[in-house]
Amino acid sequence: MGENRRVKAWAEVDWAWELVDIAGRRMSERNRTDVYTAIGAGDSYAAIDVLLTTIAPAKLALPAVLLAQIIEWLNAYARIIPIRLG
Repeated sequence: MGENRRVKAWAEVDWAWELVDIAGRRMSERNRTDVYTAIGAGDSYAAIDVLLTTIAPAKLALPAVLLAQIIEWLNAYARIIPIRLG
């Protein structure tokens, strides 16, 4: 994954922990372990990916500020990752 220079690594870690607070009880033990391991290993992107994959289908509410920050973070990644069509 490309580096998102618009967001500090500590912010990604904070968001991952906030998302764990929201989605943790809805996740399987294995997914929770994977998320904790990813955060501990410094791979907040992977943890946030798993967490958002849990949160979206469950339609869990996110605080407006957190949601806005994550949307901005994802938009920055969208500009980093080249999109290939066909």
